[in-house]
Amino acid sequence: MKVRLRSSSGMTLMELMAAVTVLAIITIGLGLTTRTIQLNYARDTVRGEIRQYGNLVMREIVKDISLANDLTVSSMNGFSRLIITRLNEFNQPEVTTVSASMTGGISIDNEAPLNGHLQFPDGGRFRHLQSVRLTDFSVREIPVIRPSLTKFARSTYDIELEFMVQPRGEGRQKLDPEYIRFKRRIFMPMKYVVQNNAPLNPAAL
Repeated sequence: MKVRLRSSSGMTLMELMAAVTVLAIITIGLGLTTRTIQLNYARDTVRGEIRQYGNLVMREIVKDISLANDLTVSSMNGFSRLIITRLNEFNQPEVTTVSASMTGGISIDNEAPLNGHLQFPDGGRFRHLQSVRLTDFSVREIPVIRPSLTKFARSTYDIELEFMVQPRGEGRQKLDPEYIRFKRRIFMPMKYVVQNNAPLNPAAL
C-alpha cells in the first residue's frame, strides 16, 4: 500500500511578515498621498477665495476713493485707516471709514464690505489645515518726482493688501507660509480739482 503526501499551499512565517510589511507600506503611502491631495485642494480653494475677496475689496475701496473729495490716512492696529469724505447732491459731507484687522480683514464703516456680505476668507471648512491672516493694508501718496507734479502726486495713492496663508503641519512640522498680494493705484480727480482751484498763498510768491 502506497501513502501519498500532499503538499500544503500555506504561507510560511517569513512570507506572512513580508506580506504585512508590503501592505503597511502601501497603506502609509496611500495615506500620505491622500493628505497631500487634500492639502493641495485646500490650498487652491483658499487661494481662490482670497483672490476673490482681495479683488472685491479693492474694487470697493477704489470706487469710494475715486468719487471722494478728500481722503485722510492714519494708522490703527498696524494697518492704514481711511476716512473718505464725499459731498452728496446737497453739498453735505458723507464720511466712510475703512479699517483693517489681522483676523477680520477689511471693515467699511465697522462692517464687512458689500454691506456686510463679503466675509473674510479665514479658511472655511479647511481652517484645520491652514490659517489665513491679513498682514498688510497700506495706503500712501505716490512720491513726488518733480515739483510740477506735486498736486498730481497728492491726489494719487497706492493701495496694497497682503494675505498670509499658513499651512498647519503635523506635530512639530513647520511649513512655509504663502503670501498673496494686491496692489492698485488710484487717482482722485475731485481732490486734484480742489487743489488747482485753491487760492495762491502770497507768501509763496
